[in-house]
Amino acid sequence: MVAKKYPVLFGVKQTTVVGTQKCFATQHFAFTKRKISHCLELLQLGRATASELGVALNIPRTTALEILTQLQAQGLVISTTSGRKRLFSATTPQHLEQHFSYKAQVAHSLLPDLLSLFQGDGTKPTVRVFEGLNGVRRVFEETLHTKNKLLRGVLSMEDLYAVPGKKFMDSYIAKRIAKGIQLQVVRSHTKEVEEIWPSSAQELRELRYAPKQYTFPMTIYVFNKTVALLGTKKEPFGVLIQSEGLATTMQNFFDLLWSVSQVTKKKG
Repeated sequence: MVAKKYPVLFGVKQTTVVGTQKCFATQHFAFTKRKISHCLELLQLGRATASELGVALNIPRTTALEILTQLQAQGLVISTTSGRKRLFSATTPQHLEQHFSYKAQVAHSLLPDLLSLFQGDGTKPTVRVFEGLNGVRRVFEETLHTKNKLLRGVLSMEDLYAVPGKKFMDSYIAKRIAKGIQLQVVRSHTKEVEEIWPSSAQELRELRYAPKQYTFPMTIYVFNKTVALLGTKKEPFGVLIQSEGLATTMQNFFDLLWSVSQVTKKKG
């Protein structure tokens, strides 16, 4: 298939909500991967009937004709008649470039409303789930957007060594320090791996150890109005819950745990 030879140029399908009015952006982003495949095939063939294109893409003629008609309506395909044949050809690559440039401008104009929807308006909680190693790393990156330059966390060093891994954690810590974000963290003695990541003025970290009867297999961060949950090495996942009530409750639990945890000597 031709589509496998080329990257997807634009395949966004998104809905924005502005106040109580719903505005659909799908009309601007109807250029899907399958349609791109048809356009690229036409560019290679020069001109072709719907039947010939269907054979090239291994799809029924009726399907090819349907999508070609949609592409023609968008100005991406033109058709001519030769005898009894209806021949289709793709518009020039320059036209395609203009087409995608326009879509990029539309996306840019919609960005503020999309961000507003994505971040929520504070009236109801939003939950985002991220799976696997990349999901865990994504959640860590989100914690770097704390507005008051303070992170509260309950960490499992043993699991963080495995997922997302020490190399990533060292890079993440460097970014946190560069952004001037202070970390208050509670860890379990039983989950320690080696003597690193201590209380440190230079690394903007204040560490305390929870009472020995408490073990925390998961990692939790509280920042802004968000609670971040990070799974174990056996269950790698990340969850971001944006809720003012939940964040306040978790912050209170953290403050309670902090008050009964063992203070460590600060280095640097």
